[in-house]
Amino acid sequence: MVMNRIKVPLISKSCLSIITILITMILCTDISGAGTEGFYLKLHLARREKSKDSNSQVTTVEIKDSTVHCAVAFRGHDPRENISKEYRPGEDDMAKLIRYLKDNRLNMNIRENSKCASPGVSISLSLEVIIDNVKTKADVTGTKNFWGRDHGKRSNIKNIDYYNRVHSLLLFMKKELGFDIIEQ
Repeated sequence: MVMNRIKVPLISKSCLSIITILITMILCTDISGAGTEGFYLKLHLARREKSKDSNSQVTTVEIKDSTVHCAVAFRGHDPRENISKEYRPGEDDMAKLIRYLKDNRLNMNIRENSKCASPGVSISLSLEVIIDNVKTKADVTGTKNFWGRDHGKRSNIKNIDYYNRVHSLLLFMKKELGFDIIEQ
C-alpha cells in the first residue's frame, strides 16, 4: 500500500510562538478595570496638637472588596462629634484611585519614627496598600510643625514629602471620589 503525501503549508515556529503568546495574553488579561480585584487600602492619619488647647483628629479610610469605610474622630478642645460613613465607588473611581496611588508613589515601604515635640503639631501616619498582589506599608511618626521656632527647622520628619502626598490623597478622595466626611 502506497500512501500519498498531502502538502500542507507549515506555520513557522516563530509564527506559532507569536500566536501562542498572543492567546496567552488575551486569556490572562484582566478586564475588570486596572487591577481593582484584590485591591486593599488602609490609611490611618492622626494629627495631634500639643498645647494649652490640645486636640487631635484621627482619619481612617479602609477599602476592602470595593467597600470604603471612612471615619473621623475628634478629641480634646474640638467639640465635633465623631463621624463614619461607608461608600461604594464604581469601578472607574477605583481605577482612578489606584492610578493616583501609583502616579504619586504612595505604594512604598517606609518606616520612620521621629520624636513628637511639644508645643506643636505631630502626626502619626500608617498606609497599607495591596495592588496587583504587592503589599506595601508606610509608617511615619514625628512633629510636622514645631511652635516657637522663628528660625531653623520646623519639622523633624525626613519623609515630609511622603506625608504631603498622603495629605493630597485625602483631598483627592474627598474632591474627586466624593468621600465627603474626610477633613484632612
